[in-house]
Amino acid sequence: MKMVFIGAVRFSERCLMKLIARKAGVLAVFTVPKEAANEISDYADLEIISREAKIPVYRCNDINDTQVLGQIKKIAPDVIFVFGFSQLLSEKLLKLPRLGCIGSHPTLLPLHRGRHPLVWTIIEGLSTSGLSFFYLDKGADSGDILWQKSIPVSTDEDAASLYEKICCVAEQAIDEFLPALENGTAKRIPQDDSKATYWPKRSEADGEIQWSKPAKELYALIRALGRPYVGAHTFIDGKKVTIWRAKPCAEANPVKAASGIVADTHAGVACVATGQGCLDVLEWEPKTLITEGMLMRSEEKRYPKITK
Repeated sequence: MKMVFIGAVRFSERCLMKLIARKAGVLAVFTVPKEAANEISDYADLEIISREAKIPVYRCNDINDTQVLGQIKKIAPDVIFVFGFSQLLSEKLLKLPRLGCIGSHPTLLPLHRGRHPLVWTIIEGLSTSGLSFFYLDKGADSGDILWQKSIPVSTDEDAASLYEKICCVAEQAIDEFLPALENGTAKRIPQDDSKATYWPKRSEADGEIQWSKPAKELYALIRALGRPYVGAHTFIDGKKVTIWRAKPCAEANPVKAASGIVADTHAGVACVATGQGCLDVLEWEPKTLITEGMLMRSEEKRYPKITK
């Protein structure tokens, strides 16, 4: 079976490594230009493992470009895998491979179609997520299901741990659905559009910590946007600071401080008051000095030190 692989992130890399290990017949890899790496938080350079496996790599800004379409047409793939690539495929490209184009989405489709699914899963506090591999069509995340499995989400799940779970399940999925594709027994289960739900695209502003919200919500936001993503952020003296790790304080609010005020510091930890409870900030970048009385928000202010 002849394959073309399209991707650009760490998830793509794990899936490609699995296909290479299985000697699955990947004849070409298409990915983004190197200069686009800064725009993708979980970017992975697929050229490294592709070259080792003697697979040619093509870089393009637009996967639907006429020249790209011509390159793929010459390869004449039986199937195109699109794992970890944000662009929708044109109708011409969708119709090109004999077995179709197959994508992935880390939810139990038709639930939670749309953007940033891992982030939303943690922010919404879901106890179950999933991974779906499906046949691409003209819509977004709307094609027939090829393979699907639920994935438990723990109460303290963060972006890194959930990302790793998804990658591990994807490797299992490839072991299961690839033979079915090769021997013609692969499933095609239509999605029930009446049950579809959608998650919207998130912007940089959505990652700003609103300290007036409860500590529980902010804890979820920080976990959801942690590595390999961009991190939640706040402002100290007007300068952007990324908060990588935090946890709710054991003490509700040690000095009854207003939201966003650093109520206490100890052993490299900053206890910040929120709309409900306090949050211990454990890791931030740049590693600027945080002291009691500081205000974490966009205003360039510093409040007087609080007297306990």
